[in-house]
Amino acid sequence: MRWKLLFAFLFLAAGLALAGYSEYCFSRSGLSPVSIPILVSPAHITSKFFAYTSARYRIGVAFDDPEKLVVAKPASIADPDSRVPALLKASWTVSRGSRVIQHGSASEAIWRVQGQPFLEFGGFQAEAWQWYQLDVDAISYETRLAQANPRLTVGIWTEKASLYEPEFLAFKFATRIIYGLCLFIGGLLILSSLVARREALFAPLR
Repeated sequence: MRWKLLFAFLFLAAGLALAGYSEYCFSRSGLSPVSIPILVSPAHITSKFFAYTSARYRIGVAFDDPEKLVVAKPASIADPDSRVPALLKASWTVSRGSRVIQHGSASEAIWRVQGQPFLEFGGFQAEAWQWYQLDVDAISYETRLAQANPRLTVGIWTEKASLYEPEFLAFKFATRIIYGLCLFIGGLLILSSLVARREALFAPLR
């Protein structure tokens, strides 16, 4: 009976540890692992994220309400080949541990990307199964840019980024099956131990 309880707690501990860590990684990974609203003009923004696959990642600012993006020339936002003054100043650094992977500053113009206005900071090549940290300093922008609700984003950037989604979903599914089995086996062992203990207590009365 004791060995059953021992293995039960080992399975439960492993399942809970894997569940907690994997769900934390899932919340900070995916096609777009970073998405932070820029509500004010913060002096510094830091965000850690997990690259589950080797891919090119793009850093920049998207807009939740692009129709509220006021520009000097209203016609320019309708022209996909024209640019809009960014009105935003920021520098950024991507690091892995103590090593700086890439750094740069915000673009001076907002361009249309996949039909939506986007202010590009830059990009970097990520390695699979690695944690990265994005640091953005001295963000300042005008009110007319703020009313479009800018959002700092980091996302996989390829011509077919959607091809990475099945891989991520399969990884999540497999991981959840593994920690689910650990928890299930641990629960069965505890239940089996309780049943065996109950039979041992009532055996003399039969």
